[in-house]
Amino acid sequence: MNKHGLVTLLVLAGLAFAFFQLGSVFFYRWFHVIGPAPPDASLWWLAMHGSLTLILCAVAAALYLLRSRYRLAYGLLESGVAVAVMFGSLFNPAFSSPEPIAPEFGLPKSSLGWLQVVVGLYVFVRGLDNIGEGLKLHPRAYACWRSVFPEAPKPGA
Repeated sequence: MNKHGLVTLLVLAGLAFAFFQLGSVFFYRWFHVIGPAPPDASLWWLAMHGSLTLILCAVAAALYLLRSRYRLAYGLLESGVAVAVMFGSLFNPAFSSPEPIAPEFGLPKSSLGWLQVVVGLYVFVRGLDNIGEGLKLHPRAYACWRSVFPEAPKPGA
């Protein structure tokens, strides 16, 4: 990574950290409006979550570098994560639970399982797109890919 990329990464991480801290302080200060503060909502909790946010920003930057340099590998990784999310959500006991998440809304716990399935489908489609882009560097494999997933015609063509 060059110097400019590192500076950009640090600025983005700093902004993410600042927004998270502002949100956490808002949560901590105003949580009493909807009920008593949870026992773990302390300054230690805020600092720990802020640190984890910075670590996750670094992981996200590393994944972006992987995506920009090795698109095919990233697409395969992304598709694998999507399959794991969908598989895990389908076999989660809450998936078939009729119990509500919040009784005042009447939303069943199974809706969280369906949300995970939808997120998994979305991530899987993104993974397929990245695989297709990564295969452009391998003409024979890309031709096979296009025989299964043909390109959509351009509008007006």
